[in-house]
Amino acid sequence: MTHDVSTDDLDADVILTHIERHLGVAARYCKKEYAPTGDCIFYMTFHGTPVPEASTLVTFGLSRHLLEQPKSPAIRQELMLSCLTSQLDDSLLTVLSTLTEEVLERHIAMARNDVVGSRGPIAHHASVQGFLVQSPWCWDIEFERAPHNVAFPMLLPITPVEERFIRTHGSKQFLEALTDQDIDYLDLRRESAQVCRGPHDD
Repeated sequence: MTHDVSTDDLDADVILTHIERHLGVAARYCKKEYAPTGDCIFYMTFHGTPVPEASTLVTFGLSRHLLEQPKSPAIRQELMLSCLTSQLDDSLLTVLSTLTEEVLERHIAMARNDVVGSRGPIAHHASVQGFLVQSPWCWDIEFERAPHNVAFPMLLPITPVEERFIRTHGSKQFLEALTDQDIDYLDLRRESAQVCRGPHDD
């Protein structure tokens, strides 16, 4: 580890090593302070993952906090967001930072199939405006859980049309369509999945 990304946590290096083992070495580190608690959260950018033409943003420091779950024991999390490298801009960092602060405020973990509502385009010219929370199925299953019960929820970008469909019908059909229709979920400017479109949706 060549960067000073200490979170004042004795186990921080173990978690960082787990991330780097699966994602490689971060190309960029950005540090932001969460004012209410003084927590410093790092936002790391990894290029070439989960596929060569993509990049992934990952938080580091959120896992210092135990987050409540409605029906399960508390866990620790670091959030992830991926896109095509050609579409990567600082707007995504702002979005991820905002979501991280919201998790810190609520102290409630993000759960699989949670829908994060639309907030306007998440990047320049993006069609996607919200997220569906998923396990990080783009990587080896060993990545999903780090030591000290740290999970890595993946924020899957969705369009407003997809959000409405998922809230009404659940996520199963949408997720099946990602595979069946060969939808590039890393493309922030993609069209909505056909299965989610009504007669008046573009």
